[in-house]
Amino acid sequence: MKSVLSSIQNSFRKKSRLSTENLIYTIDMGTTSLKVILLELRENRQFSIIDQSIIPYGGSLTPKSFNRDQLRDLLHKTFRMIERHYGLDLSERKALLTLPMSEYTTEIITVQSVASESVITAGQKIELINKAKELCEGTMVLHTIPLKFYVDQKITRDPVGQPGNELAMEIMLIGYNEYLYEQIRSLMKELGVSVGKYVAPPLAFINYYLNMPHPKEDDPLILDFGGESIYCYGTKDDMLVNFINLPHGSELITRDIAKVMKVDPVTAKRLKEDYVDFYTRKSPDAALEIDQNLLHDVVQARYEEFLDWIEAHPSFETMKALAKKVILLGNGHPQKSEILLQKRWGLPVIALEATFPDKGYLSSIGLIHYAINNDIYNPTVSRKQEGFKNKLAQVVEDLF
Repeated sequence: MKSVLSSIQNSFRKKSRLSTENLIYTIDMGTTSLKVILLELRENRQFSIIDQSIIPYGGSLTPKSFNRDQLRDLLHKTFRMIERHYGLDLSERKALLTLPMSEYTTEIITVQSVASESVITAGQKIELINKAKELCEGTMVLHTIPLKFYVDQKITRDPVGQPGNELAMEIMLIGYNEYLYEQIRSLMKELGVSVGKYVAPPLAFINYYLNMPHPKEDDPLILDFGGESIYCYGTKDDMLVNFINLPHGSELITRDIAKVMKVDPVTAKRLKEDYVDFYTRKSPDAALEIDQNLLHDVVQARYEEFLDWIEAHPSFETMKALAKKVILLGNGHPQKSEILLQKRWGLPVIALEATFPDKGYLSSIGLIHYAINNDIYNPTVSRKQEGFKNKLAQVVEDLF
């Protein structure tokens, strides 16, 4: 387990009195590692990070490889280590959690209803959201995100309170593998963890991004390469407008290198990370005795195949048309990928390192921003502080 806080910070916080009712875990379940943060909510919609850890699985977390006992032991040991270090005795742990990326699905549908009154009500809006969920029978729906509202066939930003007889909504639904969801949900209950919301990583990222200073007209296209999954999603006015998920990632490139170049997986990973640069041929250690051109061709062929899959998705062209720039996330992009993508997509491309200081824990930190922005968890404060709120951002999201 790797702690990224200094010993001085840990020593100070251990001696400080923590408000246990304001302690929240954010748990980011990637496909190759588990990222856990313990933080304390503060007044004025702020928080303080107490501890953060990255725990490798030693494999990939997918439905086929899912090992409930192993995951339970990892979480139990992590909670116990953190809580013992800070002298905590938590009878109930509160948390937000992202699930392994490779199992998300998206669908955009339109639902409509006739108003019983001459004014559109909040209840009618909720009824349509529930109707959308019912149409996705057999899928565990995590999010229902309204993209557009129409009152009497005219588009509007917020229909509630407007005069009209018919309400229609275009809604994006984000679903998840039901088996894996139920397994993890029961596991959290067994560990005494009350999960306030299971959040898809794009929503965690957008809430992180909302709390950063950036031009509101940015509308970035996000391209994230993880170990066993890739996803690309578009934004508009700081909202998620579409989402593409592929159950493949940079580990497939590692396996390609191992097979074609006849090296072991550890060497293949090292070659991929240290010696592949799309625009500069590097000279590897002489002891490796590899064909640098072959290595480059293997990596670029698979990377561009990933891009082909994304570009073939029916939603991609619309997403790209809305974007003003591309942001690269994840550790799977070969060096100088931003140059290749800028030439290919005709948009400015920004690598992660140039944008985010919290890159290793981006989704985990985004989770607490999600909770704060959507009022899932609020700190216990004094009566004097209770009336003061300075809400930085509100994401249009279902909490029904």
